[in-house]
Amino acid sequence: MTNKRLLPALCAVLALSGAAGCMRLAPTYLFSSVLEKARLLYEDGAILDAREKAEAIGRKDPDYKAAKRLLTNINSIALKVSREHMEIAEHYYNSGIYETALSEYKTALRYNPKNQYVKNRVAFLSARLKSPAETGKNSTPASLAKRHYQSGRVYLDAEDWPNAIVEFSSALKSVPNYMDAKELLSTALEYKASAIDSHLKQGMDYFQTEDMDLAIEEWDAVLELDPKNKTAGDYRARAMTILDRLEKIKDRDVKQKSGPEQP
Repeated sequence: MTNKRLLPALCAVLALSGAAGCMRLAPTYLFSSVLEKARLLYEDGAILDAREKAEAIGRKDPDYKAAKRLLTNINSIALKVSREHMEIAEHYYNSGIYETALSEYKTALRYNPKNQYVKNRVAFLSARLKSPAETGKNSTPASLAKRHYQSGRVYLDAEDWPNAIVEFSSALKSVPNYMDAKELLSTALEYKASAIDSHLKQGMDYFQTEDMDLAIEEWDAVLELDPKNKTAGDYRARAMTILDRLEKIKDRDVKQKSGPEQP
């Protein structure tokens, strides 16, 4: 009786903490393998928890390959969710609503921890919001242009082309023809285009040799630089479809080799 009374309360706590609700308390979850737990979390929509479980499966584990395939699906969804939050963050950032922008960037980073652009955005905004008095004092067009220009130079040196482009563009918006911001903006745009082209071509090469996982990694790199890149998005979708088909073929072959169950 006590357990029955406690169950709703436990479910509520799990739900408030962002976990996968009562599913974690079900016997099918509690007594499952790590891989099965990852799958159950994935099916329940808790993709971050599912990813954590799947990543915990080591190379020597017999479920390693299956975990890698599950991770491919999880990361595909996580990347889309991350992009959505990043786009929302960009909107707030461009509108000057920096605290909300920072919150959205942090959420985007949770879903895609490898996104260097978002990492730099979080670091930049975190530092900026720590000194609101300094921001208030230096709010003239010239001082704003200087701050954006200096940030742009830092991002350019770090080869973070998207952030460099945003900062140089902001500098020019505050003060047209500010120093050599136009030239540096052109440089950042050229480097970004070159990086996109390089990752696209490398992805195509992997695609031709049927290294789908590596191809997807290259196209993910393109989409981090240019989230709306149709070529990378289309080819990535094709590669995912091929991986799904190969998985079904492997499953069918395994069933055929094992033969009918013996009575």
